[in-house]
Amino acid sequence: MSAALKIPDHELPANTEDCAKLWGMSPDYWLRTIACKPTFPKRIARRPATWIIGEVLEWRRNNRE
Repeated sequence: MSAALKIPDHELPANTEDCAKLWGMSPDYWLRTIACKPTFPKRIARRPATWIIGEVLEWRRNNRE
């Protein structure tokens, strides 16, 4: 069993492409309009840009535009 299977879904990492798909945007546009907001969750890695998917989803639920 791989380590990824032991991590709860809400704690899995998500890269720029994964997050952009949630908004239906290109990764570049998503970085320039969503990820740059001061209230958006902090990255867990800068290169490649990575966030915790549960935090991203919670932010999205709380900040629908």
